[in-house]
Amino acid sequence: MKNYLIKSIIGQATTQLLIHKESVTKEDILFYVSSNRLDLGIDSNQIQNIKAALNRNAIN
Repeated sequence: MKNYLIKSIIGQATTQLLIHKESVTKEDILFYVSSNRLDLGIDSNQIQNIKAALNRNAIN
């Protein structure tokens, strides 16, 4: 999965979560992405790529 797509999905998740929360954690993002994977158009392999990127702190 391309880095810009990972950033886009994480950004989308973060934006949606910040509507309801004051701050967002990696776990919140992963839960949102996992729960809304069909709406986001991603599969379980792509969720693993997102998880790896979050764990590497590779999102700038």
